[in-house]
Formats: sequence, structure tokens, C-alpha cells
Amino acid sequence: MLLLKIKSIERKNKKMAYSIKDQDGLRVSFEDYLAESGVKVRFLANKVNICETIISNWRKSRMQLPDKQFNSLLNYLIQHK
Repeated sequence: MLLLKIKSIERKNKKMAYSIKDQDGLRVSFEDYLAESGVKVRFLANKVNICETIISNWRKSRMQLPDKQFNSLLNYLIQHK
């Protein structure tokens, strides 16, 4: 299920900048990954080079990730499905 969501986001993103829908889809995939793997956000933030505070605010829908950070997180989730 997680992989299907990620693949659909990946296909959409080849055409245009990341929309709010893409951010929401990645947010759902991110939460699923955390629940399934048991990885802590602090560990993941270190791996993808995104500040833990930014990830925390993004998870709570307080902000959107810039393209570079979005790609970094998306690539991590694809590699560690």
C-alpha cells in the first residue's frame, strides 16, 4: 500500500511542482512508514538532512516542504519501503 502511494506521487511530480495534494499523499505515506517501521522521526530527520522541527511542523500541516526536502524525503521512503 505504501509503495503504491509513493509511486503515484512520483508519477505526478515529473510534470509539475509539488502541489498540496502531493504533500498530503507524502504525509500519509510518511505516517504509514513510521507506524510500520517504528523508526523515530529524529533518526529519519538526520538521514534525510531535514531539521526535526521542519518535519514536525510539516507533519502537523503547519507548512509545506520545499522541493529539495520533498524529493529527499520521497527518495528515502522509496528506498526504505
